[in-house]
Amino acid sequence: MSEVFQRVIVTPHWGTNTVVVQWTVPHDFYQGNFIVFRSRGGITSFEEIAHGPGIDHFIDTVVPKDRISEFFYRIVLQYKGKRYDSDVVSTYGEVPRIEFGMSHQIMKLEYLRMRRCHSIKIFRQKLSGEICSDCSDQDTEQRIGTTLCDQCFGTGIVGGFEPAVDSNMLIVTKSPVVLQDAGDGTGTNDPNQETARILPYPPLRKNDLIVQAKNDQRWLVQSLMPYYCNDNVPVVYDATLQVLRRNDIRYKVQ
Repeated sequence: MSEVFQRVIVTPHWGTNTVVVQWTVPHDFYQGNFIVFRSRGGITSFEEIAHGPGIDHFIDTVVPKDRISEFFYRIVLQYKGKRYDSDVVSTYGEVPRIEFGMSHQIMKLEYLRMRRCHSIKIFRQKLSGEICSDCSDQDTEQRIGTTLCDQCFGTGIVGGFEPAVDSNMLIVTKSPVVLQDAGDGTGTNDPNQETARILPYPPLRKNDLIVQAKNDQRWLVQSLMPYYCNDNVPVVYDATLQVLRRNDIRYKVQ
């Protein structure tokens, strides 16, 4: 891997004709522009299929599911006048073929099971972008306001969250409601938490926002326990979620 790209991995999206390309770079480099290239054989004829600033994954929706293993990807980062290339990676990547097949089947079964459960939209919290001038210090980039800002929704970055991605989840347990005084002076708070089983795409982080499509109920991710196939490929998450009050500013995220 290059000196900037710490990891690039390509995984199938639950047995459909979709694969997910994910990469990791040092935090400051997410401000650069990323370009995703794809090749049928991995040696020549790489074509640009996506580009954009501040992204860490891409969904390829045009790969035939019986040809997934034939496609290869390379990520190029343009940052402060320099260009950084990742290594060329395939769907298998660091995963042996037999483990790829096993994880592929597990994800497909999880998908078939959960598509009968809650349909959700996942808004990933932004890692970088324009600093919110309403509640952040422009010099230090530190938050100085409350979580009630309707420009960044308490994240410090304008917009607060990336565009929604569709997924599914199963609520496993619900906790009793215990009312407490809210620390931000907004009245009472009900730190009601639920545990859920969530499909492994998109890759989740703490403080990501989950919205139930049916009734607009919203949760904030508090903690995650990923389960892997042979320690290589995440196949499902167990997540602890905080239930948001209906008057929470994050109900305005669209």
